[in-house]
Amino acid sequence: MTIEYEQTPEDVVAFNLFHMEHSPAARWNYRKVRLIRMAWWFVGGSGLWCFAIVLGYQSLEAGLYVIPFYALGLVDLFLYPRAYRGSIIKLVSGMCRERNNRGLFGTQQITLSADGVSNGNAFERSAASWDSIEEVAVSSDYVYIYRNAIDAVIIPRRAFPTEIEFDGFIESARRFHERAAQSSVR
Repeated sequence: MTIEYEQTPEDVVAFNLFHMEHSPAARWNYRKVRLIRMAWWFVGGSGLWCFAIVLGYQSLEAGLYVIPFYALGLVDLFLYPRAYRGSIIKLVSGMCRERNNRGLFGTQQITLSADGVSNGNAFERSAASWDSIEEVAVSSDYVYIYRNAIDAVIIPRRAFPTEIEFDGFIESARRFHERAAQSSVR
């Protein structure tokens, strides 16, 4: 089964967003940073409250100084996910513009067979056996055939004229991958 499509920077951004949401290492880092940010607001506000009491303010007066810290901490709690996503989009989009990226963008050709998956364009080609494929992951608009923990063949839904063909491609990729996994266990 062979398909052709135009790969765009938006496809690469979508892959990176998907990967950041599904990678255990990326999720751990996201949670860690979010926790540190929450702790910063809480410790900063509590420290200010203690400092105000040392300066002679009553607890209630000192508490008024703390309210903005805690309020900003709550705002940060709700805005950070959006800011994090925006920073990934900005970073990956910027990297896509850094060089020509002829092998990454433009017309791509993907071929699935019982032996493996090959992909490429006029500038480069690569092939991988199903034994070396880590995972076949699916999002609402893409299929990602992971060659390793950080690299995948990106196949957009728009590469297929119909939903049936898209679903058939996913089924074929998963079937080939599962067969290889079962044969390597034996």
